[in-house]
Amino acid sequence: MAVVQFTGIVNQIRGKLNGSVFNKAKNANTIQRKQQQTLGSKGFQSEIRNIFSDVQRNWKTTTPSEKNDWQSAAENNPSRDRFGNQTILSGYNQYIKANIFREYSISLTANFVDPLPAPAGVLTSFFITDLEFTVTPAGRVSVDFEFNIASSSEQPTLGLIIDISLPISQGVTNYYKRYTFIYGVEYGNQTIITGTQDLGTKYPLPRVSQRVIARARVVYNGNGAVVQEFFDDKVF
Repeated sequence: MAVVQFTGIVNQIRGKLNGSVFNKAKNANTIQRKQQQTLGSKGFQSEIRNIFSDVQRNWKTTTPSEKNDWQSAAENNPSRDRFGNQTILSGYNQYIKANIFREYSISLTANFVDPLPAPAGVLTSFFITDLEFTVTPAGRVSVDFEFNIASSSEQPTLGLIIDISLPISQGVTNYYKRYTFIYGVEYGNQTIITGTQDLGTKYPLPRVSQRVIARARVVYNGNGAVVQEFFDDKVF
C-alpha cells in the first residue's frame, strides 16, 4: 500500500480516483490504494476483528460522564500518526485504542479510565535476541522470537506490546506501513521474552539482505497512552 505525505504546496485532496483514496487527517494529507478484501487467512486477523467489534459494542454502554473522561484522556495524552506527527484523538478513538491495548496486554476490556496524563515508562532497553521465520506444513508462516529487555522498576499499571514490520530492504530508512502484533503482557520484571506467533499465509518470508523491525511499546492501561517506544531490527 502506497502512503504519501504531501508538502505544504498541496492544500487538500479528498475522494477516490482510479482505485486510490485521498484522505485528510489532522496533520497530514495521504493517498492510499482503495482497500480490497483479501482472500485467505491472515493468522489471527479474525481474532483482532472480534476484539474490535467487542470494544465498539462496549463503547455504547459508557455513560456521558465516562465519555467526557475519555475525551480528557485523549487531550492529556496526545498520540502520534504514522508519520510521527502529534495528534489528539477523539474520546471514542482513545477508548478503542486503550481497550485493544488492554486486550493485548492484560486480556481485558473495560470502561475504566484515568483522564490524567499517563505515568512515565520504566523500560530502559529492548533488543532482538532471535527472530526466525518458518513455513508450516499447512503453508502458514510462523515466527519464533526472543527479546531481551531491561527496566528501572516494576510497574503493573503498564502493558508491554511487541509488533514486527513486514520484511523491508536495507535502503528503507522510514517505515510507514503497519506492524503486526506478536506479543503482549502486563509489564513486570521480565528480562527475557520468548514465544511463537502464527502470521498466517500472507506474511512474506524475509529474503536475504532484507530486515524486519521489532517495535516494543509500553502503554498505560489506565487510558491507552503509549509512554515509550523502542525499536530494533534483524537483517536476514
